[in-house]
Amino acid sequence: MVYREGVSPIIATILIIAITVMGAVVSYTFVMGFVGTRVQTNIQGLLSYDAFNIESLGEGNKINIYIRNVGGKELILDELYVDEENYVSIEGLYDISLQLYEISSELFQIAQDVGGDIGDQIKERAEKTEKMGSVIQDRNIFTIISHNVPESLYEISINLTNIAINYNKPGVSDVLIYRANQISNIANVIHSMLTKGWTFLDEDGNIIEDRSLSVGQVRLLTIFSYKPSSKSQLIKIVCNDGTKLTFSVRK
Repeated sequence: MVYREGVSPIIATILIIAITVMGAVVSYTFVMGFVGTRVQTNIQGLLSYDAFNIESLGEGNKINIYIRNVGGKELILDELYVDEENYVSIEGLYDISLQLYEISSELFQIAQDVGGDIGDQIKERAEKTEKMGSVIQDRNIFTIISHNVPESLYEISINLTNIAINYNKPGVSDVLIYRANQISNIANVIHSMLTKGWTFLDEDGNIIEDRSLSVGQVRLLTIFSYKPSSKSQLIKIVCNDGTKLTFSVRK
């Protein structure tokens, strides 16, 4: 009978320890990878505000709020409500200015074709329309307010309508009334922005159409509200991922 030597107790113990350690390492790697993925995908968005002030402005007031992203990911402001009323983001001003340039260009051509006193009247409104387009294109809120853009556009619209009625020539009058209605609609949009709108502003009052807030970033959010500043107003900000910030302001 042949006897073979087995594995010594010491070596056996070492092998058991090694296998145990390797198993623990594999298990740790798997678990941490799973947990890490869960943590990564569940990063929370969180908004806060540092301060606010309210300024009287025309028909209503201007609410300036310094908001801060205190969460762990970038946020994009999506909607804003004042007392549960949905306010519009002040965007698309460049496109609006292009519309006014297009209208003024046609009015200049009509003025040239018509000539005489009526042509001069149309040309004057074309110049005013072009000027309002230039003011809007700058996207500076203080300039837009100081030029009373909505009121100026309403006035141009009424004047063009009256000219069309007095001139009373088919074709030309129809175009003038059509353009007058377009200008009135643009005035309505601008008026809504300045009474029920919101935007980010820089220090000079220029409108910033980028709605994003990076982690830790503070930005100036300005709300144009027609509601009296003496009454408490409930502000609710909603971000693209559902993150919300609700608070009250009062002068």
